[in-house]
Parts: sequence; C-alpha cells; structure tokens
Amino acid sequence: MIFWKEAWLRRVDDAEETVRVEQQDALSILESRLKTRAQGDVFICQSSRLERATEHIPPVDRVMVSVTEIRNGNRKVFEVLGMFVRTAFWKMRGKLLGTHPKGTLGKTPTEAVNLQPGDWVEVKSYEEIYTTLDARGRNRGMKFDLDMRFFCGERHRVSRRLDRMIREDTGEMLHPQNTVLLDGVNCQCIFATGGCPRAEAFYWREIWLKRVGDLPGQTDHDRS
Repeated sequence: MIFWKEAWLRRVDDAEETVRVEQQDALSILESRLKTRAQGDVFICQSSRLERATEHIPPVDRVMVSVTEIRNGNRKVFEVLGMFVRTAFWKMRGKLLGTHPKGTLGKTPTEAVNLQPGDWVEVKSYEEIYTTLDARGRNRGMKFDLDMRFFCGERHRVSRRLDRMIREDTGEMLHPQNTVLLDGVNCQCIFATGGCPRAEAFYWREIWLKRVGDLPGQTDHDRS
C-alpha cells in the first residue's frame, strides 16, 4: 500500500485523461530527483522511512477513530465492539502465552518446492509447522506469526514468489529463499487496537505448505 499526503493531491472533476498526462510528466521529473538508495544495498522507500514520518497514536485516539468510523457509516457498532473484544483477548493471551509460537530447534530445516504463481497449496497443520521453528518461533530467520495459525489447513493459491524484499527497519535489500505469498492471505492485526488498514501480506516458507491439485474457484474463505 502506498501512502499519499494530501499536499501531493488535488481534487478534480471529470478530467481523468488530462490528469493522466500530467501524472506522467510529474513522474518523469520525480524519477530524476528522488533518492532511492542510501548506499550499497541500503534503499530508501516509504516503508523504510515510515517510523520517521509518523507518530504513535495514543489508545484513546485509536478508540476515537473507531467512533468516527461508526458515525460515518463505515463500521457498525457491534462490529467495532467485537473488534475491541478480540484485540483485548489476544493481547491478554499474548502476555500469558507469548505473541507467537516458539519451537525447540536450534538449526531449522528448509524445503524447496519451487512453487509458482497460480499453484494451489494447503497450509500444513500447526503441529507440523511447529516442528520447523526454533526457540524464537522462526524458520531460517522468518517468524511464523500467531495469526498465521488461522489459515492452517486451508487451501489457497500462490500469488507470487518472494525473491527479494527491503527490510523496513534498515532499508537493506534481502533475498529470501523458498518463500511465497498467497492470494488474499493478509495480516489480521489481532493486536492492533482499532484495527489496521495496511493488510500486509504474510510470507510463507515452502516448508509450511504442501502442493495440492488444481482447484476451481477461489480460496476456502474468500479473503481477497
């Protein structure tokens, strides 16, 4: 998701074609001016500068955002109440049992399945995935998040392979191996009071998935 400051935008009526032409000219100018790399393999993008460009929202303000969404008709009262109850439950559970599963391995295994976009896979059971994690809940450095458990046993289609990504906290270019993204499978934001609109994609090690035959239609739960 790309974030847009209102200062970068202007309201228009029915001038889509004109805006499209102006946008191309503006992009050409920006490409020649904007810095995208700090040094070596350290890159600059919105994600790597998100911490600097934002400030943390106090819990009271998060509640008020939800109240505003109710007033605007974007959410219903019971929907918001259910969201707060769910967040409170998972936060309490996280304090008691930890925020993500933790395995017992020292060195974790890997598996190359060579999954490609369009392939159908089934997410392995939590018990199977648990056996691939170390004491920090990671497989080869990649964490298996708590809300990824919700998708265990489900069948989904591979969206794309993840062969490179920019690490948000450092801007460093990373090259993950044997990792894919699944269609419509995004973060559930179970610990975020008031929810989160980013809907970031989960990263799946191939060892957590098993290939299944081609299936018609969409995923078990249409999350796209």
